Amino acid sequence: MQQASKPYHDIPLTRRGVVDALLADLQEEERPQFRALSDFLGAVLHYEFHDRLERLKQAYEPFDPDRETTDVELTCEEQAARAERIEGGLVDILERGNYRRLGMAEIEYALREQSLFPIKVQIDLEVYEQLLVFARGESVRSATVKKWFGLRTRRIDVVTYDRICMYLRFKERDALAPTQRKRLFCNPGITLLKLFRNIPKADLEMLFPNTELKMRWLDRLLIGVPAVLGGVPVLLKLAPVLFALAIVVGLERGEVNLASIVAGLSGLVGLGLFLFRQWDKFKSRKLLFLRTLSENLYFLNIDNNEGVITRLVDEAEEEEHKEALLAYHFLRAEPGLDAAELDERIERWLEEHCQARVDFQIDDALSELERLELARRREEGGYEVVDLGEALARLDKRWDAFFQYP
Repeated sequence: MQQASKPYHDIPLTRRGVVDALLADLQEEERPQFRALSDFLGAVLHYEFHDRLERLKQAYEPFDPDRETTDVELTCEEQAARAERIEGGLVDILERGNYRRLGMAEIEYALREQSLFPIKVQIDLEVYEQLLVFARGESVRSATVKKWFGLRTRRIDVVTYDRICMYLRFKERDALAPTQRKRLFCNPGITLLKLFRNIPKADLEMLFPNTELKMRWLDRLLIGVPAVLGGVPVLLKLAPVLFALAIVVGLERGEVNLASIVAGLSGLVGLGLFLFRQWDKFKSRKLLFLRTLSENLYFLNIDNNEGVITRLVDEAEEEEHKEALLAYHFLRAEPGLDAAELDERIERWLEEHCQARVDFQIDDALSELERLELARRREEGGYEVVDLGEALARLDKRWDAFFQYP
């Protein structure tokens, strides 16, 4: 169960869902041409986005930790240039897919806020040469949390990011302090791309690869209080330990007997077992933390590295297709609408069909229609689109122009 806490920037309908809903608004005789328009538009955008995909993959290849070949050798200058290309291309694709960049204030909020999961993690942001975090969709979801050591549960509302994309480029080894190198669980200098879903806003820190687990005060009490209470009997038995010390003295003086040896060794064994039990409790608690972290990330991770680029390009392509199609449909129905009027019509339609508020990206939609020569600005104000037949002809001409042979 969820509800939107802020307007969506992406359209929470699939491309097929948008097309089917728009077709239902048309007359029977108009539907074949409108479906063909959607197909032509999808083909043109797919080819153009495929070109972006190939360029991004080529730029990312030397940095991809999952690559099978290592035949790409770059100088420091070439690496910096490639990194700049990746970051620029990635930001463009994410913005086209209606993601928004999270600032350091939002990331630091996650570090301070209490986690939904029963763990506490700490990260060092200074190990990153570049850190980009983008989010899409923000909802309020219901979650079940445990209370009273798991004996009771309760439902709470949690502000959640629907999608989180992370671009992490680590500093080279020479730029890291010795303690940073020691705590780093991956190779210095690598570049990671991660994509997650349904991440609680206060748990963003769990997605970083260099997390260091810390004991919460509650967990320290769970270990410390029993340790103190359990230590009382041990303290009462410390007398044999003193006998053990007396053994050493007695051996020097020749005043030791079997009883003092047994008593002394018993005290040492008892103290050793007590200390081992407390250490074992700490290790068990830490393993529980690690299991909680890995289980949650296993189910929340969508894709990694080069696979993230492919998925993001596909999402951006779908968002632009839906935006352009919606703008064309409503301008065809009401020629002369200005940007604000068109935006209001589309957002109202989306709210009716999605049961959610959507902040439609009207500027992107109109720019795309003008670029494809499917819409123009009127001299008297507002916008208009070409008719369906002309739109199909212009998209067909553009498609043919993609394949020019030398």
